Amino acid sequence: MTILGRITKDAAVGSTKDDRKVVNFSIAINERYKPKNGASVRVTTYCNCSYWITKKVARHLQKGTLVEVSGRIYVKAYVSKDGIAKASLN
Repeated sequence: MTILGRITKDAAVGSTKDDRKVVNFSIAINERYKPKNGASVRVTTYCNCSYWITKKVARHLQKGTLVEVSGRIYVKAYVSKDGIAKASLN
């Protein structure tokens, strides 16, 4: 799947247990539509992204940058600290 959006905050480089590096960042996908007989509606969807090839790309992934990403997409369901069921798009 290919997604176009803006980075919500500067990318961060993390490490796995076996010391592999991963670049983590989040993008906001903004859409606008106008329903029949209604006012314009703006919808923002957030997607958490991980880049595994090289950590050097992190310096280019700064807040507000428009990016196009492609890869697998999945939904992660979890329970928050306050006991509420939530989900994230990754």
